[in-house]
Amino acid sequence: MIRERSELDAIASEIHVSGQPVALDLETYGTSEDKKIRKDESLDPWRGEIRLLSLQLPNLVPWLIDLRATGYGLGKLGKVLEVLVQIYKTVCNMRI
Repeated sequence: MIRERSELDAIASEIHVSGQPVALDLETYGTSEDKKIRKDESLDPWRGEIRLLSLQLPNLVPWLIDLRATGYGLGKLGKVLEVLVQIYKTVCNMRI
């Protein structure tokens, strides 16, 4: 589990130089004091908070990033992921 923001740049570099696709998964949680509302919030994209970001390159152990500890500012990692998302969107919109 990655809880230090200082580790994110190394992940960004590894993803960038790999040239491989990256698997991404998010886990959310609710923040309400009321347990019933909190449970519903965790699956509501407008009310829940992202807690864990999982990233994995093919055939490697995944990175599990605790965003509650590191914060949402991903620095270089965020920029690398933005580029990958743009490439994915471009490929999906291409018509063959």
